[in-house]
Amino acid sequence: MHQSRLSLSICASLLAGSVAFAQSQFVQAPNFIAYTNGVAPGTGGALFNGSSAFDTGVLDDQGRMLMRLRLVGAGVVATNERALFLGTTEADLQLLIRGGDPAPGLPGLTLNTATLQGIGSGYRISPVGHVLFGSSLSGAGVTTSNDSALFGGLPGSLTVYAREGDPAPGTAGATLSSAFNAPSQQSTGMNGQGRILFQSSLAGGDVSGTTNNAAWYTGLPGALEIAHRKGDAIPGGAVSSSLGFISQMNKTGQVLYDLTLSTTAGATPATAGTDRTAMIYTPGAGSAVLVREGDAAPGTVGATFSNASNSWTVSIGAGAFNESGTALMVAELFGGDVVGTTNDRGLFLLNTSGNQLAVRRGDAAPGVAGATLDVFNNTSINLNRSNQVAFQCTLLGAVTANDDSGIWAGTPGALQLVVREGDPAPGTAGCTFGSPFALSMLYNDSNQVLFNIPLIGGDAVAGTDQALYAWDPALGLTLMIRAGDSATLAGSPHTVGTWGGIQFNNGDGRGMSYDHDGRTSQRVNFTDGTNVNLTLQVPTSILQICEAGYYGVTPCPCGNPATGPERGCDNSSFTGGASLVGNGVASLAADSLTFVTGGEKPTATSIVLSGTSLVAAGSVFGQGVRCVGGTLKRLYTKSASGGSITAPAGADQPVSVKSANLGDPLAAGDVRYYMVYYRDPVVLGACAATSTFNATNSLQVRWAP
Repeated sequence: MHQSRLSLSICASLLAGSVAFAQSQFVQAPNFIAYTNGVAPGTGGALFNGSSAFDTGVLDDQGRMLMRLRLVGAGVVATNERALFLGTTEADLQLLIRGGDPAPGLPGLTLNTATLQGIGSGYRISPVGHVLFGSSLSGAGVTTSNDSALFGGLPGSLTVYAREGDPAPGTAGATLSSAFNAPSQQSTGMNGQGRILFQSSLAGGDVSGTTNNAAWYTGLPGALEIAHRKGDAIPGGAVSSSLGFISQMNKTGQVLYDLTLSTTAGATPATAGTDRTAMIYTPGAGSAVLVREGDAAPGTVGATFSNASNSWTVSIGAGAFNESGTALMVAELFGGDVVGTTNDRGLFLLNTSGNQLAVRRGDAAPGVAGATLDVFNNTSINLNRSNQVAFQCTLLGAVTANDDSGIWAGTPGALQLVVREGDPAPGTAGCTFGSPFALSMLYNDSNQVLFNIPLIGGDAVAGTDQALYAWDPALGLTLMIRAGDSATLAGSPHTVGTWGGIQFNNGDGRGMSYDHDGRTSQRVNFTDGTNVNLTLQVPTSILQICEAGYYGVTPCPCGNPATGPERGCDNSSFTGGASLVGNGVASLAADSLTFVTGGEKPTATSIVLSGTSLVAAGSVFGQGVRCVGGTLKRLYTKSASGGSITAPAGADQPVSVKSANLGDPLAAGDVRYYMVYYRDPVVLGACAATSTFNATNSLQVRWAP
């Protein structure tokens, strides 16, 4: 069952699109974590400062930001002036590792060159807090052929994943010959299992010229495996001649990548019209073709994935690969029912079980009367866990040059207009939106879109006024940051100039700077040249608050693992545990809240439980973990069908009515916690024979009027 979140339904003039001025989330509720001239913890009094002092932070699902910062002051020299820091707030920010420190897993070596610090800027953090970074090395035995490595793991237990010059797993005597001191965030990956993804050049051994001198690697420390090596055959007999640029990994360890295929080598050489493909690698099962140039395009009448010049390419967004192994692609179409440039593009959902058309050029533009969709922005297409999509597109038809672009999101066939160029900009004094096309955009599992957009007219400063907005399906638009916003840090006023996050996939189907619950990490650049790394919260009313086995939560009992997050402990029918999601609106006036589970024991008796408080660290509960506490109520009892329930359903009373009838009446603003527990008579691990039930994850809901 795919994860979703619901949002608080409220009525407020600013969110409804009035032009009354309101302060942004940056002004109202910023969480400043590190800023210029702030004291760097764990350094003996050094400060955050210097040239290019701040790199953009990346975010895990507990709100911790990982960032590389430059130091000045006491004890700082060239070999230790950069360090990685980790924290959710300024108060709990901590030094993770610093240039010049011992290299984890490599005794006698340090994280620096002979004259400079070594830690690179292409670092990552997984959804549950594993980190990944590259560094230069120095020490005994270090040469130019082995002076860099990739490191990772959980804080406190970092180790080496791969070192330049090491034997290349899966080859006959070749070595890893890439420099790992500054890995690209685009071409690496790390998921919640701690598995990593990276590409390396190969040298020596069985390397034959340029035919097989590179490979995609994935896996855990000491257990790396080749996902695809240049020159390997794909199903059908063609072989790769070049590794592409697409590289994403999901929470199950699947790897998405693209290839150029040889037109001269292989059992069945490709042609100029069939030499591009997107692949998916599944650990233990190998690689499969997702889509190939020349394939029939579903949802069309006879069109294929190709173009007249045989220059078709695979175009998949940076955050467009989810845990079900589904990817979202913008594709050119040729032949069949294609008419010129009217309908020669489409957005397609790709999966090994079958591909499908999501939306096509020339379709009616949802929410814009008389207009059709025209050009999709290839780089800003997003896919979430529920297979809902978000994309930017230009418009044709009943439009002008001032309102001919927008953003749409939702389920294919039921898309919603997020924002349109020319619309009033909420939270400003009379501004309208410029075009969001080709500007950065992120999407999460709460179906919330985060996007940059210009502001025009009103109180905007011509040519320079930009804003970061969030859109929620129930709340609408919220102003997050605006150029010209002000903040006081370390006693000094500062004015916002620009900002930015990281859009690349975090290993769990979302951008590295935007979590499932609407929290975003941003680096803000002030007009005076100083910086701050901070997080902001997009307004929402349902949060994932209990993930068994993860930070701050009791581990699953009896050696019964949780491979979530967003699930409970494993059960006897599903590795990864059962999940609970919320749909609808938690409003006392219009209560449409429903709970949906997935991954339960098939046909299990299931009970929806509510509580008035949170057991912050959780407690062992049968074969699972319970975070719901306080006054407990059994809201609904259901029999799972295929491992899933929906409640309320049919003649059931709405959640708010049922709660009141059970002696727990709800008022506007009340918070309740919800989970499902279910029968699982097959005992896992060393659980006592009486532990014949299990639990999902838990959710927090704030009720609206």
